[in-house]
Amino acid sequence: AEMSQPAIVVTGGCGFIGSHAVGSLLESYPDHLIVNVDNLEYCASHLNIPMAKASNYVFEKTDIRVHEEVEYIFNKYNVEEILHFAAESHVDNSFMRSVTFTQANVLGTHHLLECALKLAPNLHRFLHISTDEVYGEVHGDDLKEDALLNPTNPYAASKAGAEQLVSSYVMSFGLPAVIVRMNNAYGPHQYPEKVIPRFIRLLQEGKPLTLQGDGSQTRRFMYVTDVVSGVLTAWKKGQVGLVYNVGTLRETSVLAMGEMLAQKMNVPLKWTVIPDRNVNDQRYAIDAAKLRLLGWEPQVDLEEGLDLTIAWYKEHSDEHWIHGLRWLVYGHAGWIGGQVCKLLRSYGDLVIEAKARADDLEAVSAELMSIKPDRVVCLIGRTHGPGFSTIDYLEQPGKLRENVRDNLVAPMILAEGCRARGIHLTYLGTGCIFDNLHDTTETYNEESKPNFFGSGYSTVKGFTDVLMHMYEGHVLNCRIRMPIVNWDCPRNFVSKIIRYERVINTQNSMTYLPELLPVMLNAAAKKKTG
Repeated sequence: AEMSQPAIVVTGGCGFIGSHAVGSLLESYPDHLIVNVDNLEYCASHLNIPMAKASNYVFEKTDIRVHEEVEYIFNKYNVEEILHFAAESHVDNSFMRSVTFTQANVLGTHHLLECALKLAPNLHRFLHISTDEVYGEVHGDDLKEDALLNPTNPYAASKAGAEQLVSSYVMSFGLPAVIVRMNNAYGPHQYPEKVIPRFIRLLQEGKPLTLQGDGSQTRRFMYVTDVVSGVLTAWKKGQVGLVYNVGTLRETSVLAMGEMLAQKMNVPLKWTVIPDRNVNDQRYAIDAAKLRLLGWEPQVDLEEGLDLTIAWYKEHSDEHWIHGLRWLVYGHAGWIGGQVCKLLRSYGDLVIEAKARADDLEAVSAELMSIKPDRVVCLIGRTHGPGFSTIDYLEQPGKLRENVRDNLVAPMILAEGCRARGIHLTYLGTGCIFDNLHDTTETYNEESKPNFFGSGYSTVKGFTDVLMHMYEGHVLNCRIRMPIVNWDCPRNFVSKIIRYERVINTQNSMTYLPELLPVMLNAAAKKKTG
């Protein structure tokens, strides 16, 4: 790709609606570079971009909440158009962690606006994607674009706030911006937390559909290709400074949607009531007449759209959202590291073998910045060395520095570097931090604190285990004990113990790696922490 080539930047291009927009742009604008800017949160996936190998496609892992990262992209490419889809969008989550919605939706948009100003006069258009939820609950006629904004939940409020910023940049600085507000989109690539894909998944599993409230709430569901065509119509034909509603007319209640899906999938319908939202608006209804005057009309009716959506979810499991990631692996040359890399490659993920020494802060920082991995795995650690196949190596005089460097300093540098850049880290810890239990009915659990200090190895690893709690929300700490596999090799504990002349008769946990590693990587892909 030529950096001087005219570029269209799409934020959130690995997400649900953004990925469909990227696909449409790749086909329609072969002479433009389509720069997909995405932070790859849990609901995004590289696999949403079937044309990812197109010569005019570039992916840039970028967090729009970080001003310097946005500035870097706008300086790197010849940006002429910006289509801003990136957002935290699940209303239920906004009640539990509302500040993250402000950070992503308001602050992230503000960074884009500030950097976009520096592109003038090269910037042709800044398209901001918003939602019909900014209007709040609708009781009467369909609302036009000049209706009062009255958001009732933190998600909608953050989107309304972002809109106000965009409008202010049009008025104050002449930014060539257009805003679109859309109905509830559905279709392929949508993460199954939203109502239609969630219902499909529950019906596939033979489980009851979940109901918040009495199910009478209505929404206007619009197939994703119609949403994208409406958005792109506003982008190309809309007037700078104006807002355009992108909507349909058919209203469907949650109860009716469940019945339609169950009937189409030929599955018995059962319901279970779950706690309702703090606020659950009864109805959203918008008037899209202004966009229709530009020549746009939705093409896919609800019946056809649901058939297409059901077919896609039958072909794609939830693994769709956890593969296609970029993994940076520290300790890839080790016994467990080799197994992890092989497993990740079997998933079709990109594995990058770390080159920086993990105890070198500057080198690690540079590597994280240049590679921008989606996930980092720390498999490094010192357990043995020349002349020793066990941790007895670390008990030799003069080995404390090596022990602390590899088992404490290096993991902490990785944890610190990943937290600073918002990257998920998986740390492979150990269960060799606990003393013997004399009561055979007892066990240690995840909340247990290290209590065995009989060796330098256990002491240092226990200290690292405790410190990892400082990185709550960023690090997945997986403790293993006596790792075994189903083939003979020097590191396999079974291979070791059958060659020992004497053994201690004590109860011990063992970790079967072929079972653990897929579970660990699945949790890491889903950004599980703790």
